[in-house]
Amino acid sequence: GTHNRPIQNGLWDAAFWKLGDIPLGFDFKGSPFGRDLFDLHTYFTLSGNLRYEDVFTGMVFYRPLSQHMVAASIPGYYDEPFKQTVLRRAKLMAKDDCTRIERFIHALPPEAQPQPPQKEYWLSKDDKQTWCRLEFRIGPRPMPSSAPSQDRGPPTQNDSTVSGDLKSTEPLPSGEEVLERCLKSTGGREALAKINNRLVRGTVEIKPAGLRGLLSVYQARPNRYCAQIDIAGKMMVRQGTDGEVVWELNPMTGPRIITGQEKALSLSQYAFDETRYREMYDNLQCLGVELIDGQPCYKVVQSVKGTVPITVYYSKETGLAVKARYRILDLVGAQEVETAMTNYRPVDGIWYAHRTVQKIGNVETLTLIESIQHNVMIDRQQFDLPEIIRTMVDREKGSLR
Repeated sequence: GTHNRPIQNGLWDAAFWKLGDIPLGFDFKGSPFGRDLFDLHTYFTLSGNLRYEDVFTGMVFYRPLSQHMVAASIPGYYDEPFKQTVLRRAKLMAKDDCTRIERFIHALPPEAQPQPPQKEYWLSKDDKQTWCRLEFRIGPRPMPSSAPSQDRGPPTQNDSTVSGDLKSTEPLPSGEEVLERCLKSTGGREALAKINNRLVRGTVEIKPAGLRGLLSVYQARPNRYCAQIDIAGKMMVRQGTDGEVVWELNPMTGPRIITGQEKALSLSQYAFDETRYREMYDNLQCLGVELIDGQPCYKVVQSVKGTVPITVYYSKETGLAVKARYRILDLVGAQEVETAMTNYRPVDGIWYAHRTVQKIGNVETLTLIESIQHNVMIDRQQFDLPEIIRTMVDREKGSLR
């Protein structure tokens, strides 16, 4: 279970430092629980029932409250008195190489120190009742997806989206045969080979947050990718790869270079098409036939190199992929991901799903494709690393010298 305990005086030391455009961060040292066994959760809460959560294993980055307010479209609340409080707090955090959380909190001026409820520390508050709460919760880290005891593996007949195995006397095709048929159903290798780049436009809706945005995706052979979501002209989320570095710019989490399992999975998803599937997957296995949303599908486990297996369901009738499920470790921890692909329509002889629904926990993202263009003029700089990402890459390379 999860254990919630108040932070005790002198329990942990916190080291503060500057990290480029991620201005302030801290790393706990000397925890009696061990930094390898527990996650640290922080909740940044704004008035108006707007909440953003950043979760890191062993490390939490503190981002200026102004960025959360801009993301929440409340620029008016970020007035001069509040700016001074934030600046005062930043100077205190940067003052010493190593300081104590308790000392830092009580060093704030009295007007910024409402009495903290148990297990919570209130860092600042202004006359408009706009405040930032920093709450610590200690809980066990989810086991890695490779742990047999925790890995649910591919969907089974007990999953809600699967009606059960369909008994059949016909021999199963191999995993490669299923993917080859999917390529043929999509349009065929010859038709796919004529496409050098792709521009996709559509809309994205995120529930239950109620966020809606315009989607633009740029792709070019062999594995260059850049996607951006413009949310009402007030917030921009970007992610992509130049073929080597996978990155993300998100006002909620800041700039980051994606590594590990998340990187391997992203590179497989950003691949221009499935014609090079033998380079992407360590293993392909067709495990049976199951009902997915009322239609018989081949259940194929595709093991992406360097990451967890993905279970993909291919329609027996059309040969096209209709659903995918996998488990991944990201900033939040171990999460189950399910993506449903529907409304296939041809564009220049290539069949694309024009409606996808992805579910991660209680978050559902609906993507509707409005247009797909092939072999258009795309500035190659579109796939260059953003300046902040390049700076982070150079910094990492420098630290390895």
